[in-house]
Amino acid sequence: MQTGPEWAGGAIPRLFVCAARVSRRLAIILMAVVTGTVAMAAEQDARPAAQVGRASWYGAAFHLRQTASGERFDQHRMTCAHRTLPLGTTVRVTNLLNGRSVLVTITDRGPFRRHRDIDVSYGAARVLGMVQRGVARVRIEPVSWHGSGAREAAVAAYQAPGAEVNRACGIVHHAPEDVSADAVAGERG
Repeated sequence: MQTGPEWAGGAIPRLFVCAARVSRRLAIILMAVVTGTVAMAAEQDARPAAQVGRASWYGAAFHLRQTASGERFDQHRMTCAHRTLPLGTTVRVTNLLNGRSVLVTITDRGPFRRHRDIDVSYGAARVLGMVQRGVARVRIEPVSWHGSGAREAAVAAYQAPGAEVNRACGIVHHAPEDVSADAVAGERG
């Protein structure tokens, strides 16, 4: 009984059988790689969702130590530690108790305590008004991720109308809703 294709002329050399099996396996592997690559690319392009959680702060004990990103930790810079968001991601952290917000860059991994979602630097904690309490309920909103683009471009695209950005420390000041941006600008200068 002949099991091979008709074009083989009755006898199927072992080479063709192996090549057929290899090419089928190779095709399956290539499909998996291509599909996985497409899924990973779509996953990377997707903007991480905002989350609400608890923030704590860290400072002097870790000052000038090396972080997970390789740079030295400066307790006065606007940086933070997060478990899962990519290093270099800029996030807006808003204290839900008083409404203060700050833009920080993820440079480290942590926090390593349960029920904490983000550790902000001492400088960011001062801006958020959470130094005394130590822990605050916050909203964490990614602004730029995977090191995409310049920080200023991400800030400019994200900031609300009437907001002024202090580029030296990454603080976003929002004008009160009942006061126009022109009136606030007039008071300053």
